[in-house]
Formats: sequence, structure tokens, C-alpha cells
Amino acid sequence: MKLRVPKELSDKQIEEFQRIYKERFGKDISREDAIEEGLSLIRSIALIIDKDDHSREQKPSILKGSTLIFNSLRKQSSELMKTVNND
Repeated sequence: MKLRVPKELSDKQIEEFQRIYKERFGKDISREDAIEEGLSLIRSIALIIDKDDHSREQKPSILKGSTLIFNSLRKQSSELMKTVNND
């Protein structure tokens, strides 16, 4: 699955990232930092998912343990990714 990686975030996405960040880390994050961190997170997740999908095609039997990790990452980032893919 190839994810579309945006070059910028909408106001809604930035606010959602700030909300998730505060909920997770207990502190506010500036708009500029939210943009930088949000885009970085999206790029990282896209790379992991792309790598996971490529590896499954190459060596499906090796990935049994890593599947749990990747599924956990997908689940934890689902709120942010939903806003990215909806815009």
C-alpha cells in the first residue's frame, strides 16, 4: 500500500495533531512544531508501511513478528492518518 504523503497540513490536521500530542505527552506544541512533527510522522509511517508491504512480497515467512509491531503503529497513528487521507 503506497500512502500519499502531503507536502503540507491543513488547519484541521494541525489542530488534530496538536490535540493528539497534548493528549499523549501532556503538553502543548506550537503550530510550527506541529507541522514539522506531523509531516515527519506521516513520512515515517509511510516508509514503514511501504517497507513492510515490500518485505511481505519478498519474504512473507520472516515478517510474522514484525506484523504485530506494524499493526500497532498503524493503530496508534490512525487518527492522524484519517485526517491526512480525508483532505
